[in-house]
Amino acid sequence: IYCLPAAVAILAKPTAAIFPVLFAFFRWLLPNEKQRSDRPARWLEILLPFLICGSVLFLVRQMTPPTWVAGAASARDYLLTQPYVALLYFKNFFWPVGLSANYDLKPFATAHDPHLWIGFAFLFLLGAGALAAALRRRTRLIGFGLVWFFVALLPTSLFPLAEAMNDYRAFPAYIGIVIALAGAARLLLARLPDSRRGVKIAGVAAFTLLLCASACATFRRNTVWKTEESLWHDVVQKDPRNAR
Repeated sequence: IYCLPAAVAILAKPTAAIFPVLFAFFRWLLPNEKQRSDRPARWLEILLPFLICGSVLFLVRQMTPPTWVAGAASARDYLLTQPYVALLYFKNFFWPVGLSANYDLKPFATAHDPHLWIGFAFLFLLGAGALAAALRRRTRLIGFGLVWFFVALLPTSLFPLAEAMNDYRAFPAYIGIVIALAGAARLLLARLPDSRRGVKIAGVAAFTLLLCASACATFRRNTVWKTEESLWHDVVQKDPRNAR
């Protein structure tokens, strides 16, 4: 039964097929005591989503007409660009400036572009951090959140699409960053002694101010999306090389 929502979601959006992978990492990194003692049931619970969701994904693949084209001019260039795109998604979560409804980022056609190597460096550092956090019991929740970020970006990163970057693709991945930040905040608060209540109160106040600033930024962004004219005027200003 727990596989059915994901299976139905795949019929609407094939990217929902990330559910079995996320579920497997969840059960592997954060098992409960019952799962530790019953390994066969644990493996069965992990394998079932792959079988069910894989079958639905295969059905969707068979039903897709051969005339459908994703739109990427070069699959190789698209794949080489995605690590840098992941870095931009990560940056936008913490500092969402320069947002656009239609970016003009072109796939990297040569290895001489420094942005390509910056993207791969980001991928290596964050991946190493996720692995290191996942191997330690106290930081396992942080590791799971970072793994979620990577896994949620895989469908749109490995499948060449017409646009190298689009903000909505990162929304499922941002859930992982929230999980990682919650795990980090939990560890930080646990280190503070009860006597230092003023520090905790200051932390809550800072977090409240951050939410207020985010609300203000969201309101300003909504004014951009208010009409088609205001939206595409914003795109033209930020991405003048956009063919559309």
